[in-house]
Amino acid sequence: MSNRSVAFERWVVALIPLLLVWGIWSFGIWNPWELETAEAARTFGDAGTGASHGSILRTWLIGVGFEAVGVRAWAGRLPGVLGGLLTCLLAFSLVRRYAGRRAALVAVVVLGTSPLFLLNVRLMMGAGIGFAAQTWVGLAAFHSCTKVESTQGRLKSYAWLGGGIGASTLASGVLLGPLPPLLAVGVWSML
Repeated sequence: MSNRSVAFERWVVALIPLLLVWGIWSFGIWNPWELETAEAARTFGDAGTGASHGSILRTWLIGVGFEAVGVRAWAGRLPGVLGGLLTCLLAFSLVRRYAGRRAALVAVVVLGTSPLFLLNVRLMMGAGIGFAAQTWVGLAAFHSCTKVESTQGRLKSYAWLGGGIGASTLASGVLLGPLPPLLAVGVWSML
């Protein structure tokens, strides 16, 4: 690997997490958008209450963040940021497998610097967790379509896909969560 490639990798590894994390603590909970999500997460699990605002998985993870460190804006945004980091990692893995390491790094740069991605990852009511779950489904579906030598390996592959489908359904619902990557992999496998 050349010195330029190593330098590019180091810049990507340093820049993308910095873009996602930097500043999530610098402003309070936005009223009314994040306030509704924060209130739903704070009361999630109380007697007779459920996730009335957004996805069940996102609300639960934000609630876990609030229970761990208190009701703070950055604690509510942290699950989305972690979902964004996981999305970048899964996208890197997916692209590296089919197009090589350099293409995977470029894909992560494009993903991690896209304004819509950054907005959704850095806000409490964003779709960072849904992005991660949907990418999980896509990666697991691609892996399930490739040659797996053993029956045990195929069962692990299907279990990984089932977990992704469950997480994606809880994060975004069936139509916006697992269905698009499953359809894309289905079309890809037929071509």
